[in-house]
Amino acid sequence: MLLSIYDISAPVFRQYLAAFSDILGKAEAHCASGALSEAEVIGFRFYADMEPFPFQVRQALVHSAAMVGVLRGQSYPRAEGLRTLTDCRAAVDAAVAYMDAATPADLSIDP
Repeated sequence: MLLSIYDISAPVFRQYLAAFSDILGKAEAHCASGALSEAEVIGFRFYADMEPFPFQVRQALVHSAAMVGVLRGQSYPRAEGLRTLTDCRAAVDAAVAYMDAATPADLSIDP
């Protein structure tokens, strides 16, 4: 069985981003319950010298949706204004929709 560029990129990235969206939804619910403030999550750094959480979300989009955009010969817009978990989730959901629109023909590479 042959694998195409599409097979090893868009569905894999889509699955990852859909799961990420679910996690962001759980984080929103957790913050809404009062267990944690949203500002703490947005400002969170996994390690002191790492960029804050919105940067990590943006990088997840760059390494998935933007890569599929490159393979499609398109430019994927940079996620801006990620100030809340809702903003982050909306950006991730937009990337999922972008993946859903990708077809195997979009990602074909002629030898």
